Amino acid sequence: MRIDDLKQSVVLPFLAPLQTVFYRDRHLYVMVFIIVISFKAVANALGMNVYFKLDMYLPLFSRFLVLTALLYAVGYYLFLLIRLEKRPLKAYFNKAKQLCLNWPEVINFALLALALSTVFSCYTSFKHMIPHLIPYYLDPALVDIEYWLHFGYQPWEFTHAVFSHPYASGIINLMYNLWFFVMWGYLIAIMLMLKQPRAREQAIISFCICWIFIGCLLACLLSSVGPAFYQNMFDNSSEFQPLMQRLEQQQQWLTNNESWLSLWALKMQSILWQNYLHDTSPLGSGISAMPSMHLSVTVLIALTANHVNKIVALFSWLYMLIILIGSVHLAWHYAIDGYASIILTSLIWFGVGKVLDRREQRFKQSREQSN
Repeated sequence: MRIDDLKQSVVLPFLAPLQTVFYRDRHLYVMVFIIVISFKAVANALGMNVYFKLDMYLPLFSRFLVLTALLYAVGYYLFLLIRLEKRPLKAYFNKAKQLCLNWPEVINFALLALALSTVFSCYTSFKHMIPHLIPYYLDPALVDIEYWLHFGYQPWEFTHAVFSHPYASGIINLMYNLWFFVMWGYLIAIMLMLKQPRAREQAIISFCICWIFIGCLLACLLSSVGPAFYQNMFDNSSEFQPLMQRLEQQQQWLTNNESWLSLWALKMQSILWQNYLHDTSPLGSGISAMPSMHLSVTVLIALTANHVNKIVALFSWLYMLIILIGSVHLAWHYAIDGYASIILTSLIWFGVGKVLDRREQRFKQSREQSN
């Protein structure tokens, strides 16, 4: 068989399904490419190439892809056993066969996930540049706004009045720390499981825009550190000293009572501050409070869930509320950081939806005119 015949009869039919999914998601790949090139250009222009690391999250996302596959393989079989499937092995291999037949989507998911890892790397790199571009300045104004919005009180006073026990703070911290895994599950869901193409595209595009516009551009323009670092940054101000002392006391109580819970936020805040002092940029480093990306992502999850299932949407909005409370309760953010993220993420979501609607209308009109 000649090479041309082999190409026509084997190679092209094999690659056709992969080409189809790549073409469907071409806008997403182009967006990631534009983001990376733009950030690289900005880093070059500002002379901050030393902070720009494109592969920062690549090892983490690669490990998560492998771990996700292994957990799914084991978890699905356990699910069949718990469900008392009459022929679990047959059902298991049928699912494996289904995944193999759907191999273009699996490959596309892996490549999209790795592409998104570069967006995260751009975000962390830029986050570390913020104090070099615009020194932290906004916190005192945000504190004044907090008092005005909350009737002369700081929001953490409300959360610690309601969730006063150290166990409550520990559970809130646990839910806050699960955020990354929830986000990873969200990416898997929208890339592999969401059957509505338009909602899928809206979710991924909104996801990228939120990280760049809210997490980078606005975070730089609204440069702030948050309650945990307020005392260190602004002339040893004691504004949030009662909150930090309370968290330290609760952590000590959890330690003395040998609880499996802990206020991990305190250790992470200490690490972030040391990274800032020594101007180092390991994975997940950088200090930025306004707006909150934790809130932005959870709002995006809830908005996407509205297209899927009412029960899923309800739990998503509840989780968003927990993250909003936790961001204040654990001294990561001012409440207004979360309020701003909720509003901005919603505007981005519906704005992207409007653009996609107009694109579909233009496509229908062009088809009608061609017919």
